[in-house]
Amino acid sequence: MSTPKIGPRVLMIAPGPFFVDRGFGVSVHEQAQALQHRGMRVEVACYPAGRDRPGVKTHRVWRFPGYDASRIGPSITRLPLWVLLLIKTWLIARRYKPDVLHGHLHEGALIASIVSRLTGTPWLFDYQGSLSLELTEKRALRRGTLPFRFVSWIEGWIDRRAPRILVRSGMMQSDLVQRFAVLPERCTRVMDGADPAVFSPRPGDNALRASLNLPDRGTIIGYLGLLTEQQGIERLLRAAQIAIAAHADCHFLIMGYPVEEAQRLAHNLHIESRVTFTGRVDYDETPDYLALVDLAVAPKVSLTEGNGKLYNYAGMALPVVAIDSNVNREVLGSDAYYTTGETPAAFANAIEVALADRTAWAERGRRLRARLEAEFTWDAVAQRVLAAYRDVAPERFAHV
Repeated sequence: MSTPKIGPRVLMIAPGPFFVDRGFGVSVHEQAQALQHRGMRVEVACYPAGRDRPGVKTHRVWRFPGYDASRIGPSITRLPLWVLLLIKTWLIARRYKPDVLHGHLHEGALIASIVSRLTGTPWLFDYQGSLSLELTEKRALRRGTLPFRFVSWIEGWIDRRAPRILVRSGMMQSDLVQRFAVLPERCTRVMDGADPAVFSPRPGDNALRASLNLPDRGTIIGYLGLLTEQQGIERLLRAAQIAIAAHADCHFLIMGYPVEEAQRLAHNLHIESRVTFTGRVDYDETPDYLALVDLAVAPKVSLTEGNGKLYNYAGMALPVVAIDSNVNREVLGSDAYYTTGETPAAFANAIEVALADRTAWAERGRRLRARLEAEFTWDAVAQRVLAAYRDVAPERFAHV
């Protein structure tokens, strides 16, 4: 009897809660699953919070007193957890003997570089956005200040150490090259993705619609994602106020969390009766919720970060209103309804243009789904990641 072939081993370092129903957790999980479908063996080292998912072995660090899993984004309070994750990764690497270390975010990349030095294992950096720019977008830092320059220096130092950087947009790559002098040939544009077999057009579930108290008729305008300022939730709700005043048949379905501040703003704008907040939506149930949507919206503004919800919208063949940015156009091409600016009024105007063009929605949605199937499936992402593995560890990945 022949011995089954054992594929190369990948150890992902995910410095955050895993699995969680938001962009980072989804990206890590789907990437790991897609790599395993192509013959890899993938394990994930992460922070203590989150839940296990079938098919992906997860190693959590020891729980640290005071850790707040609900906190989103970088925080100095996570430094003890980062140290624990460094130790955990080193211990796993000694036993598991991975063929490559795959570090997510700057924190994970730094751990991967240290463990690589200790074990000799090749590594790469899964870059999901600029640390300094993210902190400025969250108003934790101001450009030009000493703290901003210090964070930028650390960020650039990690960027330049990486033998290979995976990026999710052309703008990410341009930022790395222009601000941090990273050689463009060391970047691999992998993008994000969606599974078109999971995120696919389907009739809306009437029982789910009733449970959410959505109107039986009219136009459901839907948003999926975090309800934070960085994601554009205030822009969306203020635009919703304008759109609702002009269209009595429009209702907004806001899927995500945290909901308290967004609900308060909707109340202050006197639109709470025309907006439904679902709170956290389980990732496995996301397609059913999106099937209730007629027109999807993406109010996020970011110079470099990806926009993962766009792939899910495309899989469902939904027409999309989005901020006009290079990042969004890289995913949606010319088939979205783009804003002419970043103000709530500009976003409302783009919604107005979309509402006046309903007869084109089916065709626009069909083209977006075809674009996803051609370029942005998770299997296509895995192929691009695998090419990067071959670059940093050619002898270990040459035959997969």
